[in-house]
Amino acid sequence: GLDLSARTDLTAAVMAAQDDSGVVHVHPFVFTPSEGLRERAQRDRAPYDQWVRDGFLVAVPGPTIDYDFVAEWLRNTLDDDGIDPAVVCFDRWRISIFQKACEDAGAFPYAEWSEVGQGYRDMSPRLEAFEAKMLAGELRHGLHPLLNMAAANAIATMDPSGNRKLDKHKATQRIDPLVAAVMAVYEVSEGSMTEDFTAEAMIG
Repeated sequence: GLDLSARTDLTAAVMAAQDDSGVVHVHPFVFTPSEGLRERAQRDRAPYDQWVRDGFLVAVPGPTIDYDFVAEWLRNTLDDDGIDPAVVCFDRWRISIFQKACEDAGAFPYAEWSEVGQGYRDMSPRLEAFEAKMLAGELRHGLHPLLNMAAANAIATMDPSGNRKLDKHKATQRIDPLVAAVMAVYEVSEGSMTEDFTAEAMIG
């Protein structure tokens, strides 16, 4: 799951894979600009600087998120881990810029790019699938602190038909890692290519 967000906020890429027992394993990669890190930590009341030191958060050089850096960092890291994503699930906001960066960096050369709308219709089944895995004890996330932060801050809103989505405007702080995780978990557990890619890594 991929949530680019604004250039000065958090960008999240969450890997997900489902094992043979139906358990989904997720691993977030979260990025933030290195400049102004302490000020944003104070603003968001989150220890970003500590998370950078602990390796949970990647500090991108400069005052804004450089998509070229992110694309190259993901390519190198996933190559080192032997991970070849099958599907990239994304919100279309700024995606053309990031896709160009990935093309230039040679990132995700064989992945299918799958747009996911952020409205009630598309996000409601994804949120339900995420909650179902969580309640069944079939979601492994390693207590990643940025995913925990996002989950604690998230607010789900409902339309008159009972469909729900995560609402960034009503969230108390950043929820980008959770949005990316929800997209990724659905793709490996409920998506159209589940049978073909159950054991493959996916990014959403």
